[in-house]
Amino acid sequence: LGNKFRFVNHHDNLIEAIPIEFSKAVGIEKLLNYIKMGRKHTYAFGDSFNDLEMLQYVEYGITMGNAYPELKEMVKYTTTEMQNDGIYNGLKEFGLI
Repeated sequence: LGNKFRFVNHHDNLIEAIPIEFSKAVGIEKLLNYIKMGRKHTYAFGDSFNDLEMLQYVEYGITMGNAYPELKEMVKYTTTEMQNDGIYNGLKEFGLI
């Protein structure tokens, strides 16, 4: 299956199988191409390893405060926990609201 799927280990609680040709980053790339926009001024929020490609693809990848510590180390920005208005606080921090 390794030639058809990428496996994401969620701290031994869950293993996710994602078809190789798909990812959240691919989805964002397709949207940006469709609307004829580059990656400049793009933002994404994530808290799990299935978000890593997306967080690295956009200009501003932001981990949630409740994200795995190892994921936070791989991404430049972190906001508060989801249940503590993390997305709101992240958007405010970047002057988007």
